[in-house]
Amino acid sequence: MKNLSKVLAIILTTGVTASAIASVPAPKNPKAKHASVATRPSNATVNVTISTITENNFLKVSALNETTSPVTISIFDNAGNIVYTEVVKAEEINRNYNLSSLPKDTYTIFVSSDNFSTYKEFVIK
Repeated sequence: MKNLSKVLAIILTTGVTASAIASVPAPKNPKAKHASVATRPSNATVNVTISTITENNFLKVSALNETTSPVTISIFDNAGNIVYTEVVKAEEINRNYNLSSLPKDTYTIFVSSDNFSTYKEFVIK
């Protein structure tokens, strides 16, 4: 996770565009989350909103899945270990995650489907 900002900095300084990144296939393995840093367009879309973590350590994920593909939601710790994962097969996804049992650290939530992936880092204080 610590290398993520370095990867983004390299992308910004080398002039790689979001469309160039978007041509990379979506990762099939949730541990390969750094293979993509942008969403990929398609005819059917997955619109995702990941809220900011609350002071009570709740994180909300909402998605409208216009595809027929299931959506995988995974949470990784700073070392890259999966601390939670689930596969959701629904058009409308509304999940509230209670993360109060996790230790203080930086985490990444990764939301992906067959032709889409996005992520967001958050800190539990």
